[in-house]
This record gives sequence, C-alpha cells and structure tokens, in this order.
Amino acid sequence: MPWKKVSDGVQGVVDLRPLMEHRDHVSGYVLFPLFSLDDQEVAILLGSDDQARLWLNGQRLYESLRSRAAVADEDAIAAALKSGWNTLLVRVANETGNHALYLRLSNSPADLARTRSSPK
Repeated sequence: MPWKKVSDGVQGVVDLRPLMEHRDHVSGYVLFPLFSLDDQEVAILLGSDDQARLWLNGQRLYESLRSRAAVADEDAIAAALKSGWNTLLVRVANETGNHALYLRLSNSPADLARTRSSPK
C-alpha cells in the first residue's frame, strides 16, 4: 500500500484499521517528521494495538511484542532529539481487531522519570 497522509483523532489516536482496509495480521507504519530547535532529551509516550517497534533517526529504540489494546501513554521511551529535523518511525503490527497508535513527546520531569523506570 502507498503512504497516506493522516491526522490524529480527537483523542490523539491514529486509527490504522480503516487505512489497512480492516485486515488482520498486517503491519502499518507511521512516519513523524519532527523539528527540534535544540538537542534535547524527551520521553516518547506510546500506546499501541498490538505490537510496536519504534525508530528515531534510523536507530531502533523500542520494541513490544505483546498483544494489547492501545492505551495512551502506556510506554515511556527515552529519546534524544538532535537540533533540526528528526525522523520518528513506528511500526504497529495488528493481530486481530483494532489497530491503533497513541504517540506523543514530552519533556516534563515526570515523563522523563518514567523512561528511567520503564522496562526496555
């Protein structure tokens, strides 16, 4: 399937199911170009239905192979943005049913602390 431009939903979720023609056992990729004014540490807060892999600037930072429902901010991943353009790529592998992604970046002290206590 070709790349499609989508916007997040009202609750900040990207619903991949209709984009993937409601198919099961398929992966969807979501590409986020990010511009940062400075080099900075951030927390990437992610929730996915089902499995997820995340790359920042070509480096894999995260992988979850669990079957689960998408919950906002379920996982907290430490990331270092460089000054200028950054590329965040997320693969969400659907097993059956819903196929969705929550994703946001934060530099709040509480969210950064979560990245230090989250399992990899």
